[in-house]
Amino acid sequence: MYSKNLKENLKLVSGLNVMVNKTHNFKVMSDLLGADWWLDIDQFAERDFSDDNYIQNDIKHPNRVIKEGDTFGYDYISNITNSDIFAQIEGKFSKFDFFGGVDLKYTEFWRTGNTTNGKFVFNSGGNSDKQRFLDYAVKVGTTYKITSKHFLLLNAEFLTRAPYFNDAYISPRTRDFLISDINGKKLESEKIISADLSYIFRSQIVMFKVLGYYTEFFDGIQNTSFYHDELRTFVNYVMTDVNERHYGGEFGMDIKASQTINVTGAFGYGRYLYSSRPSVTIAQDNSSEILVTDKTVYIKNYHVGGMPELAANIGMRYNAPKYWYIGFDANYFDEIYVTLNPERRTVESLQGLYVNDSQVDEILNQEKLKGGFTLNVFGGKSWRIKQYSFGFSVSINNVLNNKKFAISGFEQYRFDRTNINKFPAKYTYMYGINYFVNLFFRF
Repeated sequence: MYSKNLKENLKLVSGLNVMVNKTHNFKVMSDLLGADWWLDIDQFAERDFSDDNYIQNDIKHPNRVIKEGDTFGYDYISNITNSDIFAQIEGKFSKFDFFGGVDLKYTEFWRTGNTTNGKFVFNSGGNSDKQRFLDYAVKVGTTYKITSKHFLLLNAEFLTRAPYFNDAYISPRTRDFLISDINGKKLESEKIISADLSYIFRSQIVMFKVLGYYTEFFDGIQNTSFYHDELRTFVNYVMTDVNERHYGGEFGMDIKASQTINVTGAFGYGRYLYSSRPSVTIAQDNSSEILVTDKTVYIKNYHVGGMPELAANIGMRYNAPKYWYIGFDANYFDEIYVTLNPERRTVESLQGLYVNDSQVDEILNQEKLKGGFTLNVFGGKSWRIKQYSFGFSVSINNVLNNKKFAISGFEQYRFDRTNINKFPAKYTYMYGINYFVNLFFRF
C-alpha cells in the first residue's frame, strides 16, 4: 500500500492486492461399512443408461475398485485469481471530512478436472477455458461536523462483482459447462448500488448512533442442485436475473452510567426482499439434456429469508476497581422468514387448482418463524505482578438453555404440490447453554 500527503488537508492512499486460490474438491472413501470394496461408477447413470462407458466416473480408469482412503466420484480443482488496484483521496477540514475512491478488479477462474467423466468426455478432464471479468467500484463519503458532539455521515457506492465459481458452472463436480452454455445468456457481473446516512452523538457519558441504509443488487445468479420429483431426476436449477432490495435502520448506544458501570444497547430492523421475477433453466445432472428453459419464478417482494430482520440487544458491564468485571447481554430476534423454494412460486405449481383453493396459500405463502430471546453472561479477572499480567475470562451463552428457538430455516427444493407437507421445511435451532473459558498470560 502507498500513502502520500498531497497537501496539508489531503491524502492519497493506493495499493495493489493479488489473491491466487486453488481449491481441491474430491470425495474420499472413509468407511466401507464392512464391505471389501466399492465400484467407482455413477449408479444413477447406470439406472438410466446401458452404455458401460457412460456410467464411468473416470473413463480413463473404468470400473475402478475403491478401497478405504481412495478418492472416488469426482476430483477437480477450482482455480480463482483476483487482482485489484485501488486509489482513494481523503480530506480532513474543520467542519467536514470526505473521501472518494475507485477500485479496478480483474477476476479469472477456470476448472481443472483430474478425472474424465464418461458422461462428459470432452468437458470434464483437464483445464477448461478461462473466464475473465474486469470489475470496478466507485465510492464516496463525507462527515459533516455539526459541533464537537454531533456528526452526520453519508456514504454511497456503486460496484460490479464477478460471478462466483460455484454459481458460474452448472455442475463443476462432473463438467465445465457454464450456465451460459445452457441458457444462452452471457455470463455477467452482478451490479450493486448502496448508500447509508448516519447521525452520531458523542459525549463523555453517552454515545449513540442512528443509521439508515439502502442497497440494490442486480443480475445475480443462484445455482442449486436437488432431486426434482416431477421431473424424476437430479437436476441443476439455475436462476438468473436475480435482483434484491435491502433497506432498514439501526440504532446503537453506549452509556457510562457510573465510573464502573456501562450500559449498551442496539436495535436493527430491515427488509431484505427479492425485487425481480428471475428466469430459471433446469438441466439434468447426469446428462447434457436441458429440461426447462426460461421459466419465470414469481418471487418478487418475497423475503430473501434465512436471517432475522429484527434484532435488539441490551447489556450491562460492571468493571470493578480491582481488575475484575461481570456483565450480561440480553438479545431478542424476530421477523425471521424461511428461505423460499422458488419452484413453488411458478405457474406450473398451481396448475389444476382453483383461485380460492386453500392449497394455493399453502404453496405460495412464506413461513415466518416465531421470535426468540437469549441471555448471555460473562466475566473475568486479571492480576498484574511487576511487568507480567495474567488472568481469565468466561462467557456463558444462552444461559436459559432455549433450544426451541428456530433462528433460521429453509423450504426444501423437493416439492410435491399434491402433498405440501411431504417435504417439510428444515430449521436451525439455537444451541443450548454453552460456555468458553480463556486463560491468558502477558509478558
